[in-house]
Amino acid sequence: MEPHRLQAEDGLVAVCASCKGDLRNVDDLTPCSDDALAFQNAGDDAVRDGKNLFMAQRTETDAWFAGSSFLISLLRRANRSNTEALHVFLGRMGVVIPELLPDPGTGVELLSASERQLLLDALWKLIKTDLADVSTHLEASGITRQGFVSKGEQMPDSFAEIYAQLPDNAKSHRKPVIRDPSQPRSRHEVMRMWRRLQRKLEMQQR
Repeated sequence: MEPHRLQAEDGLVAVCASCKGDLRNVDDLTPCSDDALAFQNAGDDAVRDGKNLFMAQRTETDAWFAGSSFLISLLRRANRSNTEALHVFLGRMGVVIPELLPDPGTGVELLSASERQLLLDALWKLIKTDLADVSTHLEASGITRQGFVSKGEQMPDSFAEIYAQLPDNAKSHRKPVIRDPSQPRSRHEVMRMWRRLQRKLEMQQR
């Protein structure tokens, strides 16, 4: 829920930008998930204390949020791509890839409240793990440097050592992969398309 304006109707009323609910009746609102709330509390602690745990490493505020931003980018990329190694890595980490509308240009703050909650749920599961476990699961997934970090993306220093251990699969003049229209889509791809269509319909009905 995010109050976006105040209305003067027998007093000040905070209105939720998503559901238009009266935020004074907070007990009637759907509560935030435990993981999403834990992330927000951890972010508050990182700001207040100047540092906080990030993947079991004591990390200063700027680096903590830089790492969080990088992981959000990773999760959103997993949502809109079918990169098997990335999906295997997140699966081994016990992370459910959040189903979001496939719009990479939309800032996190512009996502719906329900989408942000899904994203922060998955993000917190990554943040509270150990960096050593991340390294182990990345290696087991077979992911390359290019699969872990997108071209032109800024990688936080906390992942530098892990990144250096990943195989490099850089290729020049790579030809785009074109799906054969005569071949049926995989079940995984069909289910993802169906869920995205459902999300779009839900957004249009708001």
